[in-house]
Amino acid sequence: MGRTLTLSSRRAAGRGLALVTLAAALAATTGAGAAPSEVQLVLNGHQPKNENEALVDDLHRGTFTGTPPLCPSGTWAGTGSKVGYANQLTCDDGSGEFLLLTRGDQELDGVGTWSIASGKGKYTTLHGKGTWTNTVVPDPSVIVRFTSQLQGVVVFDGVPPATRITQATATRVGTSKRLFRVVVAFASADDVTGNSVSYTLSVKDAAGQLATRKGTAGTGLVRLSLLVKIRPSTRRLHVVVSAADPWGNSRSVSHPVAGRIG
Repeated sequence: MGRTLTLSSRRAAGRGLALVTLAAALAATTGAGAAPSEVQLVLNGHQPKNENEALVDDLHRGTFTGTPPLCPSGTWAGTGSKVGYANQLTCDDGSGEFLLLTRGDQELDGVGTWSIASGKGKYTTLHGKGTWTNTVVPDPSVIVRFTSQLQGVVVFDGVPPATRITQATATRVGTSKRLFRVVVAFASADDVTGNSVSYTLSVKDAAGQLATRKGTAGTGLVRLSLLVKIRPSTRRLHVVVSAADPWGNSRSVSHPVAGRIG
């Protein structure tokens, strides 16, 4: 007979109903959350020369204009390469600043993608993504002058998904001393109704990761079964579920599997 370790304190007969109820409760308590807004940004920038006609550095700088809920205008500076740039935008009205990452070469005519990585002040919870079009403007007084027009969506959302692990069992497979079937059940829901939640499930011991599974959580219960080969030194297992919303807000929940298995 297999040996089973269980972290759930509920009886098996009532577990199924309890888990479904929990999943529904998580979805119900997350609420409507923030709705994305369409935005446009225009970055007017240049890379200056020094007195010897050489590059000052990799710094691009300039001014920008934006549409609500972003500030109407400000200044910016960024560094990068042909692959992409990290641009810090600071609002003229003192409302805050945010880090805009672009993929693509700002020194050539072309297109690319952008995302917002972080913010300060009003923009602490700001996220965003979209596309941009770059146009080089001839100007011999600088290394390069350009205008980047950005379109996309932004959202003020700093809340990671709510997640709860409700079951984790480890059952020895046959007569093997080191092979176990680990069954995990959890529920996860975002604060924004309809947002998908991506997850990574990891089974670990004291030395590190033993198995992993990735996927997308729906509105109900997620139940996974993994074959896990433990190390000779393994004495205890625990599971970790890391869940993230579409904007990168994430949270990890850990729970041990009670008992010794070595």
